[in-house]
Amino acid sequence: MNTYNLCFKQLNIQQIDAIVQCRDSLIESSFLRETFVKPDTDYLEYILLGAGIMIGVFYDNTLLGFASYVTPSKAKTDLTKFITKNKNNIIQFEHGIIAPKWQGNGYLYMLLQHLNKYSLEQNYNAIISTVHPSNFPSLKTAFKIHQSAINLEFYYGNELRFLMYGNILHDKITTQSPDYLSLPYADLKGISDFLNKGYEIYDINPKMRTYLLRRYNENTCKL
Repeated sequence: MNTYNLCFKQLNIQQIDAIVQCRDSLIESSFLRETFVKPDTDYLEYILLGAGIMIGVFYDNTLLGFASYVTPSKAKTDLTKFITKNKNNIIQFEHGIIAPKWQGNGYLYMLLQHLNKYSLEQNYNAIISTVHPSNFPSLKTAFKIHQSAINLEFYYGNELRFLMYGNILHDKITTQSPDYLSLPYADLKGISDFLNKGYEIYDINPKMRTYLLRRYNENTCKL
């Protein structure tokens, strides 16, 4: 597909049927149920009616996927309540869904770029979200938009998730510092301990099956 033919635009309540159809196209699996919180229709409508912003990616008038941000105070789960510093001007990423037929083309990343641009125009300069530790595609996308994992906790009742934070304007630091270290995927206890000591996860190494950590940098939101 020629990406020049893609169209990104803000969605509205009149498009709810197409949005629900896109959501329902996700293939049910144990991995999906474990790592992804499927949005109910009422919540999607609530966002479309003013609680946040939802942007879709289209090709020939077909909705390929969508992503949404909400004002944290209007979210089902306000992720900023776990933060004690730098709470102002944070927008919360809620949903990112690409229909299975179109996955693997970087469309979610493109959607988030458009959402980030809109957020800056609305005077938000940071983004917060959660990602399951085993959801490596979502983690890679989060790292690509300059988010880092700053905490590992149970959210949404009893769901283990990384709390992700990133400054929208921040250019990701790619060089390794003396405080760089790596820990295996399976060592969630050790990872949690290092996050509590002031480290952040800024990338993963799929070949070595490790998370890459470093000390907080000045652009990171500290709990």
